[in-house]
Amino acid sequence: MRTLIALLALGAMAVPAIAEELFYEPFGYEAGTNLAAHTGSHPGWWPIDTGKPNNHPQTIQAGSLTYAGFVASDGNSTIREGGSEQQQGLTYSFASKGSITTGTVYVGFLVEVHDISTANSTAKYNRVMRAADRGIDGSADWMSSFFSISQDPGEASRYKFGLHGAGTVDEAYTDDSWIAGDPANPFAQGTHLVVWATDLDAEKVMLWVDPDPTATSPGVPDVTVDTDAAAMTSVSLIEYGNYPTFVVDEMRVATDYAHAIGIPEPASIALLALGGLVVLRRRRR
Repeated sequence: MRTLIALLALGAMAVPAIAEELFYEPFGYEAGTNLAAHTGSHPGWWPIDTGKPNNHPQTIQAGSLTYAGFVASDGNSTIREGGSEQQQGLTYSFASKGSITTGTVYVGFLVEVHDISTANSTAKYNRVMRAADRGIDGSADWMSSFFSISQDPGEASRYKFGLHGAGTVDEAYTDDSWIAGDPANPFAQGTHLVVWATDLDAEKVMLWVDPDPTATSPGVPDVTVDTDAAAMTSVSLIEYGNYPTFVVDEMRVATDYAHAIGIPEPASIALLALGGLVVLRRRRR
């Protein structure tokens, strides 16, 4: 037993702390409140595009989204009603951790699309999330990349996910499309696990829809576009152009895929195992 415990402890210490979770948001605020009310200090959400209207605010919704194999949320979720006019957005900056200028930055989250009728079929005009180089106080951003939810050009009741590259006109969509609808709609195709990542070295943005939540690698991306982004310090919830009604939960930003979907790092797993062995040994005494 002593030998096994020593080996587990040694293994935990030997794992290099390279990857990092930069941001985690379970939306554990009071249901019915405006997400913009939870601002004013760092870390926190900061308003952006304040000259725009805010008649469809980002609102906290009771209950969490769930996804098979995904670690359950302990907070609530956030919903934005669809519309056709650009709205104020909210940004969360992790600039205090330093500007990320090399490697890949991953954004992972759960999303459920309730109504696609207010969107259109062009990713550029259905932007709902942005990754950018933005100050801690929400000031000036440069070279943003965008995630979008758009109507399927062939069937307006269905939606596709897409990307729009920073500093380019490059945009692309998923080959698959899904039926929109709230959980009461028996035909709605439910919650998706989405991960999108900016490779700052290769100048590419990649998107995975419903990857394996238990794997440590996402595999081949569903969508890839070019980008001119040179740094990453923030993630934003935005509404640009014609946007749908959608719910977001369990939002993470990290420098690796596993952290972006909430998979514990090997060192944490080893330490949990070590703790379990210690408890078991004490019970046997």
